[in-house]
Amino acid sequence: MLNVTNLSVCYTTEKVLKDISFNFAGGSILGIIGPNGSGKSTLLKSILGLKNSNKGSVIWKEISPKLDIAYVPQQSEYDWEFPSSVYDLVENALITTKNFWRFNSSNFRVQVDSVLKQFNIYDLRNRHISMLSGGQKQRLLLARAFVLNPKLLILDEPFNAIDHSSEQNIFNMLKEYVKNGGTVIMVHHNLNSVLDYFDELLILNKSLVAFGTTDNVFNKSNLLKAYGSNIFLDL
Repeated sequence: MLNVTNLSVCYTTEKVLKDISFNFAGGSILGIIGPNGSGKSTLLKSILGLKNSNKGSVIWKEISPKLDIAYVPQQSEYDWEFPSSVYDLVENALITTKNFWRFNSSNFRVQVDSVLKQFNIYDLRNRHISMLSGGQKQRLLLARAFVLNPKLLILDEPFNAIDHSSEQNIFNMLKEYVKNGGTVIMVHHNLNSVLDYFDELLILNKSLVAFGTTDNVFNKSNLLKAYGSNIFLDL
């Protein structure tokens, strides 16, 4: 699905990613972990073509980044004052250049209502997006991604501001999505849930520390390389 070779990205003179290489076959949940400032979000944007690389290549196989991927960046990257209701924001994800001029909201009502109920925000459908709590905003962004029924979900810390119960419910949805043929690439910060959540793992600190099955690469040696002594897991 994804082949990344010698990917390097710089902001001005600072190198944010250095010679990142890995092959991901898809069909599973890939976690990306690393300390703050390690380049996790930059890696997502680079593989999506939203951030230009200074060196290296990103090759997608049997998938179109424009048609088959739904991307959910961090909440802070959205304009929550934009004049939109919860319902409209999800519905607008379904509007494309192909259907723009003949768009009919009734065509998507069942689809949008279903995903709003799935993420427990149906009762908020007429509320302005600025009036949502942090957890409600996160569920809205995930609903907007799910309504597209993509082949691949790319999520940047999707559990921020989500309570534990909601996190478990959403993760169960992700597992079901993968079971039905989808793929997930997710930046994650809570190391305590890594072994439970991810089939494969990429550990990053500007350079690639480790990539492989979670059981093989999630160990104290690799975590010390990535996080230094600021690690408190009993592995």
